[in-house]
Amino acid sequence: MRINSNVTALNAHSNLVKNDNRLSSSIERLSSGLRINRASDDAAGLTISEKLRTQVRGITRARMNVQDGISLIQTAEGALNEIHSMLQRMRELALQSGNDTLTTTDRLEIQKEIAQLKEDINRISYGTEFNTRKLLDGSGTAVISSSDPKNLDGVVVGEVLTFSDFSVVVWPKSEYIPGIGYKTYSGTPEHQRSAIFVTTDGEIATSSTTLASLANFYDKNNHFILDLPQTLFLQGDNSQGEIVVSKDLTLGQLTERIQAAMTLDQLGKGLDFEGSQAFISDSGDDNGQITVISGRNGELGRINFTGEESLVKALGFQAVIPAEDPVYSIAVTNLGVPFGERNTLTTQIAGHRAMGLIEGIDLMFEPPQSANAVTKAAVLGISIPSAITFDIDDSVSSTLTVP
Repeated sequence: MRINSNVTALNAHSNLVKNDNRLSSSIERLSSGLRINRASDDAAGLTISEKLRTQVRGITRARMNVQDGISLIQTAEGALNEIHSMLQRMRELALQSGNDTLTTTDRLEIQKEIAQLKEDINRISYGTEFNTRKLLDGSGTAVISSSDPKNLDGVVVGEVLTFSDFSVVVWPKSEYIPGIGYKTYSGTPEHQRSAIFVTTDGEIATSSTTLASLANFYDKNNHFILDLPQTLFLQGDNSQGEIVVSKDLTLGQLTERIQAAMTLDQLGKGLDFEGSQAFISDSGDDNGQITVISGRNGELGRINFTGEESLVKALGFQAVIPAEDPVYSIAVTNLGVPFGERNTLTTQIAGHRAMGLIEGIDLMFEPPQSANAVTKAAVLGISIPSAITFDIDDSVSSTLTVP
């Protein structure tokens, strides 16, 4: 067997391969911009570089998260700036309405603008969002977590009840009065009564009497104030209803329109005071008068009539029974502690809001929707995702969960 060898050629080929590998490595470093691309370049250096690369990518992601947070805050801030401008405008209008040179019509136009501004504020509050997340509608929650509970020291300030299930018992205040019996403080709805309507012939009007024949709608110069239809506004609890008053209406038809404006008309507009009543009497002590009874007890159920000054004076609505807020007794028991260690917190409130029984949470009770303060069924199992205000009906007992 014969072996041919060329040591010079083999050395040249070996050096060529090495140079080619070095050239490939240099080109790879130049193209990637990295000195270490694989473990063969520098094993120890690769370990260090990967740790640094992980930190850099984490910081980059954190910066992006912060930028997203800044964008969210800027979105909310822009909406709040708009709301602030609207509130400033409302204050300006309120001051403007105090100018005695303005007529009733001018003030009604100011009130219309204020009502529109209120709607715009609500629209912005419910419509402002970032990545479909609502920002100003009160639904925001906060989640705090930690692998070590000690890291959460100081998150909660003050002595609070442990988050768990709570029993909420609500009942109208009552007390025994000798000679009378038990009195329940369930509140009183406002009763209003109009002026006595009299015809131009001096007779007490009835439900079938038209407004054109009523002396109430003639001014001191014997000018009929309803030559053109006028708008009467009903306002209460941040809501508004309106009716058109014309000379062809009868008192009965006017009463029906007032009734519709206090509840909801066919178009779904009105105060939404369920259980409200409006009626006219053709006999008795209130003969020839329209009586209006709010469907809500207390101050939340007060109804104001606004419009042209001459129209409001002609109707002459005045409170004959003032609104009185209900008084409730409320007891809150933490069901998350052993039975023998439970402590029930009780208080009495006038109105429909209780504060301080559960840290960070206001208990808001829906006002009765009828003049007789009918007891409603309880709403059970209410979930509280954060420190917010929630509604439950007037009831004997209810349970809420604070996770």
